[in-house]
Amino acid sequence: MGTIVSVMAFPHIKNQVDFIIGDSFVTDPAEIVDYYKVQGKEILLPRGNQTFRSALESIDCPILILAAKDDAITTYSSAMEMKEKLGENCQVVLYEGGHLTGFQVNYESKGFGGWFLIQVEGFLVTFENG
Repeated sequence: MGTIVSVMAFPHIKNQVDFIIGDSFVTDPAEIVDYYKVQGKEILLPRGNQTFRSALESIDCPILILAAKDDAITTYSSAMEMKEKLGENCQVVLYEGGHLTGFQVNYESKGFGGWFLIQVEGFLVTFENG
């Protein structure tokens, strides 16, 4: 739900945000609602909400999206949709794993969150130099 909140807040805090970093990204809350409905669960998100779409389209700052290859909830295709919209302002890093498992990538060699932190640091260096 972190990226949904980020998207909804962005128009209100736009002048205070330099960049966004997300472990995956939501571009269509209805897809997530439908996913959970099939699982027999009901969640409330801004389904079919034009306010969400407008907020999403207002994002114009650099974004780093860490997208899991096997994430059926916040999909790689959603991350690529943001990449298509923002072009060079959006970096998408695909990793092996499922929903919200970015902190576990290379756990044995990098520790919990180590790989994730390396990706964030690389993005920040690019952002600062860009």
